[in-house]
Amino acid sequence: MDVFNQPPYPGIRVVKKEKGSTRWEQALPEHMRLYKQTMEKTPSSMEVPFYHYPGESAPSRQNVYPSPYVLKYDKRRCVAIAMLTRGVTDTLEGFVDYKMWYQVSRDGGRTYGDLRPIVQQGEGYSPMHPIKCVWVGKNSFCYATIPGTMLKMSNGQIFFPCYYAPLDSQGNLYNPLKAYTFTWVCGIIGAWNKAGDDLLWDVSEPVIIEADQSSRGADECAVIELAGKRGHLFMVIRGSNEPNPTGKIPAYKWKTLSTDYGRTWSKPEPFTFEDGEPFLSPSSCCSFIRSSRTGKCYWVGNISRVLPRGNWPRYPLVIAELDERKLSLRKKTVTIIDDRQPDEPSNLQLSNYDLIEDEKSGEIILRVTRSTFLPGEDFPGAGEYTYVIQVQ
Repeated sequence: MDVFNQPPYPGIRVVKKEKGSTRWEQALPEHMRLYKQTMEKTPSSMEVPFYHYPGESAPSRQNVYPSPYVLKYDKRRCVAIAMLTRGVTDTLEGFVDYKMWYQVSRDGGRTYGDLRPIVQQGEGYSPMHPIKCVWVGKNSFCYATIPGTMLKMSNGQIFFPCYYAPLDSQGNLYNPLKAYTFTWVCGIIGAWNKAGDDLLWDVSEPVIIEADQSSRGADECAVIELAGKRGHLFMVIRGSNEPNPTGKIPAYKWKTLSTDYGRTWSKPEPFTFEDGEPFLSPSSCCSFIRSSRTGKCYWVGNISRVLPRGNWPRYPLVIAELDERKLSLRKKTVTIIDDRQPDEPSNLQLSNYDLIEDEKSGEIILRVTRSTFLPGEDFPGAGEYTYVIQVQ
């Protein structure tokens, strides 16, 4: 069955598409609304005395990019993360210097402590060597969920995936096909200290996707703890087939499973429909969101009608139910959220969206900028749009 020519699935309905972000703002939970105020007070850059780079004298000026997706851990504590880099937001320039910082609220999100670097527990780790696979000045790590969400696991620990730039045996960036970027994924695991007022950080074993599977390795990903299976974390990872020197690199998303609260991961395999059929997907982000009303987990991402080439095409944008037993998508549930119209540019992007659940209505709210992201290029359907999705 062609997922784009099948009967509408009654369990998922896109009931509204509206210009702007008014509905999105209305649905923001209080802890995210409060953190917006903190973000407004956060400087866009700051001097960091403990980062040292060859040929430069300290302190180092770092740009600060907080994620608005605060984790409300309990009534008292919230956790926020931010990315710091000497570069700019552009992936290629900022990529080699991403570093992860965090801050904690102990009053329900009204105020936050200072931003501090995430540093793995153990001898030899420091802000300059924050986790086992990263050395500041050589490579980098950054949260891999788009949106930048964190997961509170059933054991009380916090998990979020990061992608990092691996190094070769000579200490240089590893990029076997000379792709735009090349990364692998690791999990950042936070546990509260005895006082319960700060986090101690650990790092998982890496999730490795080789260049003959994905030209850019393992990139942005979605992660969820499976219902009724404590410690079973399921991850779906962005791949790429650009460049493709052999013509054999597929355009898939990849899946991996952890059964120990994200510390080790299975060998990545193609993410498929429940009958085992793989589907085409460009090099783009994807997300999981669990409905508090239905209890079901939903996957949001791009599924392609044609063989993608790298990032393109990034449409249509779809939502579907995850089969948590088969670790696959239920084909009959695939529902288009939005799609390119015949008179719109072929390089339209329906990706890099925001995604939350409206706590009052139980509706899934998605916000995306319909754009080509090329300077000066405009078209009638361009701009920011919000979508309201009902599930049952």
